[in-house]
Amino acid sequence: MSADPLLILQMQRMGDLLLTFPLLLDLQKLWPEHPIWVVAEEIFFRPLLPFSPKVTFFPPAMLKSLSSTHFAKVINLSFRPEATQAMASFSAEKKLGAVQDASGLHIHGFWQLYRHSLTQNNRHNTLHWADLNRLDITTLKDLPCKKHLPGPAKGRRLGLVLGASNDLKHPDLPFWISLTRALIRDGYLPFFFGGAREKELGEHLARAVSLPKANFCGRLSLREVAQWFSSLALCISPDTGPMHLADWLGVPVLNLSMGPVRAHETGPYSPGQLVLMPQMSCAGCWECARGIRCKKKFQPLAVLRTVNRFFAGQDFQVQDIRRLRLWQSTQLNGLYCLRPFLQDEPNAQRALDAFMRELFFAFYEPAHFAHLHAPCASLQQHFPALSNILETRLKAMLSQALTGLKKQQSTPDFLRHEPPCLRLLAGFLEMYLENANSSRSAWQTVLGWLSQTLELFLSR
Repeated sequence: MSADPLLILQMQRMGDLLLTFPLLLDLQKLWPEHPIWVVAEEIFFRPLLPFSPKVTFFPPAMLKSLSSTHFAKVINLSFRPEATQAMASFSAEKKLGAVQDASGLHIHGFWQLYRHSLTQNNRHNTLHWADLNRLDITTLKDLPCKKHLPGPAKGRRLGLVLGASNDLKHPDLPFWISLTRALIRDGYLPFFFGGAREKELGEHLARAVSLPKANFCGRLSLREVAQWFSSLALCISPDTGPMHLADWLGVPVLNLSMGPVRAHETGPYSPGQLVLMPQMSCAGCWECARGIRCKKKFQPLAVLRTVNRFFAGQDFQVQDIRRLRLWQSTQLNGLYCLRPFLQDEPNAQRALDAFMRELFFAFYEPAHFAHLHAPCASLQQHFPALSNILETRLKAMLSQALTGLKKQQSTPDFLRHEPPCLRLLAGFLEMYLENANSSRSAWQTVLGWLSQTLELFLSR
């Protein structure tokens, strides 16, 4: 008799399903005796079956039937109401993710709660969605290390993924025309990929560059796209589902990260991939409020130079791509991390990113607070004004938390009072208290976290 299954609910888009695959591999390694079942949209999982980890997929229509099975674990990675409601009906030794029951909506799991707190509030987060799917299942030291490296470049075939779910997230036609013409002049053979939504865009591009047979937009099934991707030397793509498919298949990727996306969270996940991002303080927003400024930072010549360096095996430390910065995906302690090729003078945003990353690991595993001394010292040494703001606002948050514990009041509006540098922390603390119904123990936990964090700044 086999062990109880592990059930994953991932009913979002294709890219979200692909970013669940690392979790499925972890589950196979950690609990090999347990079958793994996944609820996902059939339009996405069926064409991915030849490339996915060996698990059993079910469509959402099967949710009610699955409630009769006892599970070892159920992990809800979906935001949809039918998923949160179904979670209440499942019998399981452990549940992670959002659960909607008679007592209301609650989120189980520290990292699942953190993931939900990022909505409209992800500035300074550097934890990838694929890793946030994984982190609650075991301790950090026991988490399997994913190594799914891209293969070597083959020939000079390039894939250009033209569109994305949001028009702000992908280049427009004039950009693609200029880039394609430049690539052809330099001896590359480009092909155009996209779904039905990009069919017209692909046709216009193919006519403009006189490559009618290179356009596959709206003409291929997902399985056929995957077969074509396997022949590419490089895939140039905005942040979209096909980019994650190319990445999963081991195809080298150059991600053009523009619009309301944050490559630290949803960039190509395999180590060694390339990401171009605009040098803007708002880069990586959740919802764009500044129009197309970041799109205008992307110039075809800058992308061409990056492609040429990739094929020539040249040093990316020399960057003549003004207004953009080139990054490479790597791993830090087994988790996704983006490393800028050009290591210039200390940068306040990156220093605060590093501090916040370590801070939440310390909240999760208190022994990790020892790892915070270095990033805190870096902030104090290189950015004393920012460090002073953090110290001042942490004192105010601590005072507010003391009042909250004393009066046993409902969740405070931390977020509204804090500057952008602390909203990631404030938003999480708000959601943590709300998720625990502002209980006394939750207030005490928040007080402990704030006290330990403030002590880092006061001890020097």
